[in-house]
Amino acid sequence: MSIKKKAAMSMASVAMGAMAVMGGTFAYFSDTTASANSFTNGTINIAPNSTYLEKFNIVNFKPGDKLSAVVDNQEPAMMLNNQGSLPFDIFLKMEAPSTTYDAMKDVIVFEKLYLGNETDGDLLAEYFPGESEVTLREVLAVFGTGNAVVNGNTISNVGKYIGYLDANDNDGTTTEQTIKGLKYVIKFKDTGVEQNDLQGKSTGINFSFTALQYNGENIDQGAVDNGSTGGGGEFKRNDNINDRDNSGN
Repeated sequence: MSIKKKAAMSMASVAMGAMAVMGGTFAYFSDTTASANSFTNGTINIAPNSTYLEKFNIVNFKPGDKLSAVVDNQEPAMMLNNQGSLPFDIFLKMEAPSTTYDAMKDVIVFEKLYLGNETDGDLLAEYFPGESEVTLREVLAVFGTGNAVVNGNTISNVGKYIGYLDANDNDGTTTEQTIKGLKYVIKFKDTGVEQNDLQGKSTGINFSFTALQYNGENIDQGAVDNGSTGGGGEFKRNDNINDRDNSGN
């Protein structure tokens, strides 16, 4: 190899090395931005728990006797309240334990059954139209089973829909129904003939309540707000969380 060619190759190597060094240290203009976002899930909480929910244990019940629970917090009306952040539909399932004397199911009758105020809706009229009183056997046949649907999915064996409870939206301009009692009048029917075979017998009625969320909804520009007429800033929900249009019931 000639001296000229060696010199040329050396100069090329030096140039490439210099370009490599420049490439690793060159300066440039830039800018960045970021957006930190979050979801916080709501809560479903039907209260009180079973320990504190009203119940009854009536002894010496006889034909003609009637248990009336139509006054909030003063009688064994079962007071339900929403202590979560989401509204919910309420489903009631009723069962009789195996210790219940079967013939009692035909003489224990419901004269009233409703959630909240009587004007909110008579469950007996809804599920047993035209009947002024309904036997326990009939009530168990209806409220002892039933499914619900949320977001197109079936939730099995929750009983029948009886009403709803709002969530507290912490808005002083609105009125929420966050507490309602299950009211009822239950009578030992006097059949007009001797009922001595029922002496000393017992009747059990178990009430189970299930709270289910409303259907999912589309949270779009009508349901969020950034407190400004323009863009930017933090968008928060401004819709009515208790809107019944989102309930499937």
